[in-house]
Amino acid sequence: MRGFTLCVLAATVLAGCASNMLEKYAGKDIREVMVDYGEPVSAFDLPDGRRAFQWVQNNSYQTPTRIISHRQPVDRKSDPGSWVSNQTTIFGGEIVESSCLYTLIGRWDESIDGWRVLEEDGGRMTCHR
Repeated sequence: MRGFTLCVLAATVLAGCASNMLEKYAGKDIREVMVDYGEPVSAFDLPDGRRAFQWVQNNSYQTPTRIISHRQPVDRKSDPGSWVSNQTTIFGGEIVESSCLYTLIGRWDESIDGWRVLEEDGGRMTCHR
C-alpha cells in the first residue's frame, strides 16, 4: 500500500509539472521553451512535416519518516505510576527518483522563421520511477 501511495503522489506532482510545461507553450515559438529548459536532448522530424522536441527532467525527493511514540505502564499492579516510553520508526526516509521525458510537437512557421508548438497536439509526457 505504501508503494502505491508514493506512486500516486509522485504521479500527481509530476502530472502538475507536465501540464504546466505542455500547456504553457502551446502556440509559442519553440525557442521560448529552450530559454526556460535549455537545448532539447533530442529533436527529430516526423513523416508529416512536424518535428518532435524532447527534454528530460530528473527529480528526486525524500519521503518523510513516520515515527510513532507511545507510553505503556510497566506493571500496573506493582507500581501504577511507572511508565515505559519508547519510539518506533514505522517507515519513510526513502529517496524516490523519477525521470520524465517531455515531448513537444512543432510545425515550421515562416512568420517567426522557426518552429511553433502545436496547440492541438502540444506534447506528451512519459515518466518512470
